[in-house]
Amino acid sequence: AARLLVKAHEGLKQDLARVNGQLEVLLNRAENLDRRQKDLYGDLDARFRRMEQAQTQLEQSQQQMQERLAAPDREAAQEKQTYEAALNQFKVGNYQASIAAFQTFMVNYPNSQLVPSAQYWVGNAYYALRDYKVAIAAQQKVIATWPDNPKASDAMLNIASSQQELGDTKAARETLKTLLTKYPQSPAAEQAKPRLGGASARK
Repeated sequence: AARLLVKAHEGLKQDLARVNGQLEVLLNRAENLDRRQKDLYGDLDARFRRMEQAQTQLEQSQQQMQERLAAPDREAAQEKQTYEAALNQFKVGNYQASIAAFQTFMVNYPNSQLVPSAQYWVGNAYYALRDYKVAIAAQQKVIATWPDNPKASDAMLNIASSQQELGDTKAARETLKTLLTKYPQSPAAEQAKPRLGGASARK
Protein backbone atom coordinates (compact mmCIF):
# COMPACT_ATOMS: atom_id res chain seq x y z
CA ALA A 1 0.00 0.00 0.00
CA ALA A 2 2.84 2.36 0.86
CA ARG A 3 4.48 1.60 -2.46
CA LEU A 4 1.23 2.41 -4.25
CA LEU A 5 0.96 5.71 -2.38
CA VAL A 6 4.54 6.64 -3.30
CA LYS A 7 3.88 5.71 -6.91
CA ALA A 8 0.65 7.73 -6.97
CA HIS A 9 2.45 10.66 -5.35
CA GLU A 10 5.19 10.60 -7.97
CA GLY A 11 2.53 10.42 -10.69
CA LEU A 12 0.81 13.47 -9.24
CA LYS A 13 4.14 15.33 -9.06
CA GLN A 14 4.83 14.53 -12.73
CA ASP A 15 1.31 15.63 -13.71
CA LEU A 16 1.71 18.82 -11.71
CA ALA A 17 5.08 19.49 -13.29
CA ARG A 18 3.59 18.89 -16.77
CA VAL A 19 0.65 21.19 -15.98
CA ASN A 20 3.03 23.83 -14.65
CA GLY A 21 5.10 23.53 -17.80
CA GLN A 22 2.04 23.88 -20.00
CA LEU A 23 0.85 26.81 -17.90
CA GLU A 24 4.23 28.51 -18.29
CA VAL A 25 4.09 28.02 -22.06
CA LEU A 26 0.56 29.48 -22.15
CA LEU A 27 1.59 32.43 -19.97
CA ASN A 28 4.57 33.04 -22.22
CA ARG A 29 2.37 32.90 -25.28
CA ALA A 30 -0.11 35.30 -23.62
CA GLU A 31 2.71 37.74 -22.82
CA ASN A 32 4.01 37.53 -26.37
CA LEU A 33 0.49 38.05 -27.73
CA ASP A 34 -0.07 41.02 -25.43
CA ARG A 35 3.26 42.54 -26.48
CA ARG A 36 2.44 42.02 -30.16
CA GLN A 37 -0.98 43.62 -29.67
CA LYS A 38 0.61 46.62 -27.96
CA ASP A 39 3.14 46.91 -30.77
CA LEU A 40 0.34 46.63 -33.31
CA TYR A 41 -1.75 49.27 -31.56
CA GLY A 42 1.30 51.52 -31.27
CA ASP A 43 2.02 51.09 -34.99
CA LEU A 44 -1.62 51.76 -35.90
CA ASP A 45 -1.67 54.84 -33.67
CA ALA A 46 1.51 56.17 -35.28
CA ARG A 47 0.07 55.56 -38.75
CA PHE A 48 -3.17 57.25 -37.82
CA ARG A 49 -1.30 60.30 -36.50
CA ARG A 50 0.75 60.47 -39.72
CA MET A 51 -2.46 60.27 -41.72
CA GLU A 52 -3.98 63.08 -39.64
CA GLN A 53 -0.89 65.23 -40.22
CA ALA A 54 -0.97 64.49 -43.95
CA GLN A 55 -4.68 65.36 -44.08
CA THR A 56 -4.05 68.64 -42.25
CA GLN A 57 -1.19 69.52 -44.59
CA LEU A 58 -3.36 68.68 -47.61
CA GLU A 59 -6.20 70.87 -46.33
CA GLN A 60 -3.78 73.73 -45.69
CA SER A 61 -2.29 73.36 -49.18
CA GLN A 62 -5.77 73.36 -50.74
CA GLN A 63 -6.73 76.47 -48.78
CA GLN A 64 -3.53 78.26 -49.83
CA MET A 65 -4.16 77.25 -53.45
CA GLN A 66 -7.74 78.56 -53.30
CA GLU A 67 -6.51 81.83 -51.79
CA ARG A 68 -3.91 82.20 -54.55
CA LEU A 69 -6.53 81.48 -57.21
CA ALA A 70 -8.98 83.94 -55.68
CA ALA A 71 -6.40 86.74 -55.32
CA PRO A 72 -6.35 87.72 -59.05
CA ASP A 73 -10.16 87.82 -59.10
CA ARG A 74 -10.22 90.08 -56.06
CA GLU A 75 -7.55 92.33 -57.56
CA ALA A 76 -9.38 92.50 -60.90
CA ALA A 77 -12.59 93.45 -59.12
CA GLN A 78 -10.77 96.11 -57.10
CA GLU A 79 -9.10 97.41 -60.27
CA LYS A 80 -12.42 97.77 -62.10
CA GLN A 81 -14.06 99.36 -59.07
CA THR A 82 -11.26 101.95 -58.78
CA TYR A 83 -11.53 102.80 -62.48
CA GLU A 84 -15.33 103.10 -62.32
CA ALA A 85 -15.08 105.40 -59.28
CA ALA A 86 -12.72 107.73 -61.19
CA LEU A 87 -15.00 107.69 -64.24
CA ASN A 88 -18.02 108.49 -62.07
CA GLN A 89 -16.21 111.59 -60.79
CA PHE A 90 -15.86 112.72 -64.41
CA LYS A 91 -19.52 111.98 -65.19
CA VAL A 92 -20.79 114.16 -62.33
CA GLY A 93 -18.47 117.03 -63.31
CA ASN A 94 -15.81 116.64 -60.60
CA TYR A 95 -13.02 116.95 -63.16
CA GLN A 96 -10.13 117.71 -60.78
CA ALA A 97 -11.13 114.77 -58.57
CA SER A 98 -11.43 112.62 -61.68
CA ILE A 99 -7.93 113.54 -62.86
CA ALA A 100 -6.46 112.72 -59.43
CA ALA A 101 -8.37 109.43 -59.26
CA PHE A 102 -7.31 108.33 -62.75
CA GLN A 103 -3.66 109.23 -62.08
CA THR A 104 -3.76 107.23 -58.83
CA PHE A 105 -5.32 104.35 -60.75
CA MET A 106 -2.47 104.37 -63.31
CA VAL A 107 0.12 104.33 -60.52
CA ASN A 108 -1.58 101.46 -58.66
CA TYR A 109 -2.39 99.39 -61.76
CA PRO A 110 0.37 100.18 -64.28
CA ASN A 111 -0.20 96.92 -66.20
CA SER A 112 -3.97 97.24 -66.41
CA GLN A 113 -5.63 97.12 -69.83
CA LEU A 114 -7.64 100.14 -68.66
CA VAL A 115 -4.57 102.42 -68.38
CA PRO A 116 -4.96 103.82 -71.95
CA SER A 117 -8.61 104.65 -71.19
CA ALA A 118 -7.62 106.24 -67.88
CA GLN A 119 -5.07 108.45 -69.66
CA TYR A 120 -7.69 109.38 -72.27
CA TRP A 121 -10.15 110.47 -69.56
CA VAL A 122 -7.44 112.57 -67.93
CA GLY A 123 -7.13 114.43 -71.24
CA ASN A 124 -10.90 114.76 -71.50
CA ALA A 125 -11.09 116.14 -67.96
CA TYR A 126 -8.49 118.81 -68.77
CA TYR A 127 -10.51 119.66 -71.89
CA ALA A 128 -13.62 120.05 -69.73
CA LEU A 129 -11.61 122.36 -67.45
CA ARG A 130 -10.68 124.39 -70.56
CA ASP A 131 -7.00 123.64 -70.02
CA TYR A 132 -6.58 122.80 -73.68
CA LYS A 133 -2.76 122.69 -73.90
CA VAL A 134 -2.55 120.17 -71.06
CA ALA A 135 -5.43 118.24 -72.62
CA ILE A 136 -3.49 117.99 -75.91
CA ALA A 137 -0.36 116.76 -74.08
CA ALA A 138 -2.39 114.14 -72.19
CA GLN A 139 -4.03 112.85 -75.37
CA GLN A 140 -0.73 112.82 -77.29
CA LYS A 141 0.55 110.41 -74.64
CA VAL A 142 -2.32 108.03 -75.45
CA ILE A 143 -1.48 108.10 -79.18
CA ALA A 144 2.28 107.76 -78.66
CA THR A 145 2.11 104.99 -76.03
CA TRP A 146 -0.89 102.96 -77.22
CA PRO A 147 -1.35 103.70 -80.94
CA ASP A 148 -3.30 100.48 -81.50
CA ASN A 149 -5.72 101.02 -78.63
CA PRO A 150 -9.31 102.02 -79.57
CA LYS A 151 -8.88 105.13 -77.40
CA ALA A 152 -6.08 106.44 -79.64
CA SER A 153 -8.53 107.61 -82.33
CA ASP A 154 -10.74 109.22 -79.67
CA ALA A 155 -7.69 110.96 -78.23
CA MET A 156 -6.85 112.36 -81.67
CA LEU A 157 -10.39 113.71 -82.01
CA ASN A 158 -10.07 115.37 -78.61
CA ILE A 159 -6.75 116.94 -79.67
CA ALA A 160 -8.47 118.44 -82.72
CA SER A 161 -11.23 119.84 -80.48
CA SER A 162 -8.62 121.36 -78.15
CA GLN A 163 -6.73 122.91 -81.08
CA GLN A 164 -9.99 124.34 -82.38
CA GLU A 165 -10.73 125.86 -78.95
CA LEU A 166 -7.25 127.42 -78.95
CA GLY A 167 -8.12 129.03 -82.30
CA ASP A 168 -5.63 126.92 -84.27
CA THR A 169 -8.02 125.82 -87.03
CA LYS A 170 -5.19 124.76 -89.35
CA ALA A 171 -3.68 122.40 -86.74
CA ALA A 172 -7.14 121.03 -85.93
CA ARG A 173 -7.75 120.31 -89.62
CA GLU A 174 -4.40 118.50 -89.96
CA THR A 175 -5.19 116.41 -86.87
CA LEU A 176 -8.57 115.43 -88.31
CA LYS A 177 -6.96 114.47 -91.65
CA THR A 178 -4.38 112.33 -89.80
CA LEU A 179 -7.20 110.72 -87.84
CA LEU A 180 -9.00 109.75 -91.07
CA THR A 181 -5.75 108.33 -92.49
CA LYS A 182 -4.63 106.37 -89.42
CA TYR A 183 -8.01 105.22 -88.08
CA PRO A 184 -10.42 105.29 -91.06
CA GLN A 185 -12.77 102.63 -89.60
CA SER A 186 -13.07 104.16 -86.13
CA PRO A 187 -16.18 105.88 -84.73
CA ALA A 188 -13.96 108.94 -84.17
CA ALA A 189 -13.25 109.05 -87.92
CA GLU A 190 -17.00 109.16 -88.60
CA GLN A 191 -17.23 112.20 -86.32
CA ALA A 192 -14.16 113.75 -87.93
CA LYS A 193 -15.56 113.71 -91.50
CA PRO A 194 -18.26 116.36 -91.06
CA ARG A 195 -15.97 118.44 -88.85
CA LEU A 196 -13.24 118.35 -91.47
CA GLY A 197 -15.75 119.51 -94.08
CA GLY A 198 -16.79 122.34 -91.76
CA ALA A 199 -13.18 123.31 -91.17
CA SER A 200 -12.60 123.44 -94.93
CA ALA A 201 -15.69 125.55 -95.42
CA ARG A 202 -14.61 128.01 -92.74
CA LYS A 203 -11.22 128.29 -94.33
